[in-house]
Amino acid sequence: MLMKIYRFEKYDVAKGVSLTKHGILDERIGQIYEIKDEEEFALVKRIFKENCVDNLTDWDLHKNEKVKEVLEILSDADIISFRCPFRQKNIYNQKIELQLWRLLLYIFWISHLAFTPLFLYYIIMQFSLAQIFFYCEVLILLIFLHECCHLAAYKILCKNNNFFFSLSFFRIQLVTAPTDSTKSFWISISGAGGTILVCVLCLLVYFDWALLLAIILNGLMLLPVFDDGKNMVNALREMKRMRY
Repeated sequence: MLMKIYRFEKYDVAKGVSLTKHGILDERIGQIYEIKDEEEFALVKRIFKENCVDNLTDWDLHKNEKVKEVLEILSDADIISFRCPFRQKNIYNQKIELQLWRLLLYIFWISHLAFTPLFLYYIIMQFSLAQIFFYCEVLILLIFLHECCHLAAYKILCKNNNFFFSLSFFRIQLVTAPTDSTKSFWISISGAGGTILVCVLCLLVYFDWALLLAIILNGLMLLPVFDDGKNMVNALREMKRMRY
């Protein structure tokens, strides 16, 4: 099923992505997407040239569906991002420290948005504002720590700087160059595993319900319904398949 794309929407081609003679080069993860269909490649060229969906569509319903299909594929691959605040975005910069700084700012914005109901509760019920701020900042640091653990595992195991962060509403994902199943497993488990380890060490020094909640939430992230758990299961299946 195609995602909802409106004619008036504008989009941007991701930084670090360019066209080649035979397809798309994603310098962020060192990958080339070959496009063999000439009609599709012509459409991709037009998408890269324009920045508004309205410039790509016409009154031919079949062509409109093809445009939406290609836009959805490019969006899912983080090659383009729509300017609407709730659409999928990506963070990429050749300087890793700038990339992490932008990620921290994004988490800061999302976390405060998530805690808006608590601020309203404070206004109505006079709940401790200092306590709300404390839990909000703890949440920011733990989410950031989770992603940094993924990144640290990737850099240690793969010794590679080809990566970027894919963002959607209340969802952050580290996108890397293709890795083998064993490395993929450890990279996937490192986010939750590293965060749980840090929280357990902190609990040995000082008990707080926020740390206990963080351990539970990160444990849940390892279930197959979430990205980390899903990647772990896929990696385990691939390792099992290669073994036999």
